[in-house]
Amino acid sequence: MLTVSRRQTLTAMLLATLMVSAPLLSIQTEKMGRISELHGLDGASMTGSDPDCDDGDITISEAYPGSSGWIELYNSGSSCDLGGWHLADKDQHLNDNDGSELSDGTAISGSDYLKLSYDSDFSFYIDSGEEWLYLAARNVDAADADLIAWWDEDSRDGYGWDSGRDGSWEMCGDEYDWNEPNETTPESANLCNDEPLVLRALHGSGEDDPDSVHNETAELAWNTDALIAGGAYEIQYSWATEFSSFVSDSETFDAGGSEIPFSLTSMPDFTCFVRISAELKDDSGQIIEYYDRRLWVDSCIDTSDFNFWDIGTSPDTEIDDPKANRIGGAAGLS
Repeated sequence: MLTVSRRQTLTAMLLATLMVSAPLLSIQTEKMGRISELHGLDGASMTGSDPDCDDGDITISEAYPGSSGWIELYNSGSSCDLGGWHLADKDQHLNDNDGSELSDGTAISGSDYLKLSYDSDFSFYIDSGEEWLYLAARNVDAADADLIAWWDEDSRDGYGWDSGRDGSWEMCGDEYDWNEPNETTPESANLCNDEPLVLRALHGSGEDDPDSVHNETAELAWNTDALIAGGAYEIQYSWATEFSSFVSDSETFDAGGSEIPFSLTSMPDFTCFVRISAELKDDSGQIIEYYDRRLWVDSCIDTSDFNFWDIGTSPDTEIDDPKANRIGGAAGLS
């Protein structure tokens, strides 16, 4: 049995040890905190087995509008947690609203896709007419959210979204466009198939889907390579410039990779744009694709300093620059 004197001695030694170790423990804890800050771990969410996602790895790869709307995210990095991230649309962003916050534990695997659905995962209605989609990482304010995907009332073909003709808004490379109704791919890689109807400029080496044509007598064609071989189709198309009258034509054909050529005819030098429109129908008469765009003419002469007169009147009457009488409704994807 320990004597009273010896117990007092041991107690004193224990107290001395605690007094020495407490500051050392405090110093070590402070060092660990600094290490965490250096490695970017301070304040990071570790709600599950995955770390927070890196905003450089996450993007919107596909979106579908309307009451059955959904948004697909793609993760180019390693498995991570999207908890605390926000999705917002145009209206929410303009009102400094953070949008819908994803729950902690919303995991997305590396090099994989995740589908988020309207009403269950986010609250905003995806508008098919005009929409902006924003994405923000944890603790990022609404004002600093990244604009990832957007569209206006006209897509590449010049017409707004239609459920019978269009599918989802898909990313292919670094570009977005509406695909076809049977080409939506939620939670898997986008198909990125060619458009069923593409305008081809035949001058030089040729160019598909041009933003301009060579001159007022340009040779053009409808490229039908993406259509089902052997399928029966009908195309109705037209074109007009600021000087020419409305010119239209139609043709029925069996798809097999052949082109449907046509050429322009308008005033030399002063024709500055052409409006080209088309409807493509399948063998049931269903319109499966539209095209409606205004293309610039490369050979156009700048007439901004010219005066124009109508010599058919007496006396001659000054008139506006005919090029200013634009054929309305420029369309396309910017």
